[in-house]
Amino acid sequence: MEILSFIPVKALMRFRCVSKPWNSSMFTPTFVKLHYQRSSRNTHVLIESKYGFSSCSLHHLLEEPSSVIKPGRETVEKNYNVSMVCKGLVCMLSFDFLYKEYLEFWVQLWNPATRLMSKESPRFRICDKNDKFDKYNKRFGFGYNDQSDIFKVVVVLLNTEAQQMEVISYYSGDKCWKKILTLSNYPITGHEMIGEFVNDTINWLVDRPKLCSHHQGETSTTGQMEILSFDMKNETCIYMLMPSHVDSEPNLKVLKDYLCLYYDHMKTHLVVWLMKEYGVDKSWTQLLNISYEHLQIHEPIHLKALCMPLCMSEDEDVLLLKNCEFFFFIIYNKRDNRVNHLDEDHLSSFHQYVPSLFLPYWN
Repeated sequence: MEILSFIPVKALMRFRCVSKPWNSSMFTPTFVKLHYQRSSRNTHVLIESKYGFSSCSLHHLLEEPSSVIKPGRETVEKNYNVSMVCKGLVCMLSFDFLYKEYLEFWVQLWNPATRLMSKESPRFRICDKNDKFDKYNKRFGFGYNDQSDIFKVVVVLLNTEAQQMEVISYYSGDKCWKKILTLSNYPITGHEMIGEFVNDTINWLVDRPKLCSHHQGETSTTGQMEILSFDMKNETCIYMLMPSHVDSEPNLKVLKDYLCLYYDHMKTHLVVWLMKEYGVDKSWTQLLNISYEHLQIHEPIHLKALCMPLCMSEDEDVLLLKNCEFFFFIIYNKRDNRVNHLDEDHLSSFHQYVPSLFLPYWN
């Protein structure tokens, strides 16, 4: 088993037929964690296209993209709206608007490496009439608690009656969605719907209301954009500050296990920051400040960010970027300042991930 813990998942799936002890041992929590720890250096990219999913090593994608980007096999039905990735598992989030009066959402887990899939979670319904939740204001996140070996889906909803945020979750063993936390402040609409999992936390950008005092003794409320961080282990939330130099509406991402913040500066440059030490405001470090002209992007800017970073090499010199208006991809090499465009219209997204043996089962 010590030797097998170094073997890629694809090969281990074939080795299961060697004996019953091998088959049963490969999915024990101890072996699954050991294998993931030793596989973490073998970073892959899960490529999502209109044809399905495929995967390749991060190094090959960034160095020789034309040789690895190809339509993937249709391994799951394209009946979900958004996918989130954590520890090698894909969480497929689905919505259903019933008669324009109800909103239902549910999730399903899938492991692309082992091709195992969970059943659908229970559905959570929000009704337009006589319902305390606003169906248009919601935030989703997907993460893992390594202390309890639990994958958890977290949803932040606006309670319109109490004007509070309510955090609900669903995880293995639950029969329904459960309320786990109440917060007094609410994130203003307009930011990304999906939170970013890093360092055992799920993170969203929010406009946190703050009271300001005036000279006449009156008070008013102003908004200050911050990062809402949900701790998966303790089920608590804290607010973190962004870099002080941000001068435009930002977005969040995770690059190489760092929390990443990016934004469009003056509609001419893409600026990217990394939080080198999670939770430490002073550790924000600017990774990139590059003009759209150099990236060979000349279209009008209508979105809050023309480009978004998707993946980054281990040495932090090569980045995969996505043009958010016309959906083509760019590989930018900082070492020699080289720009390459990928005109693959069948591609929709890239997820940096590590193939794992984690089981995608709710119970």
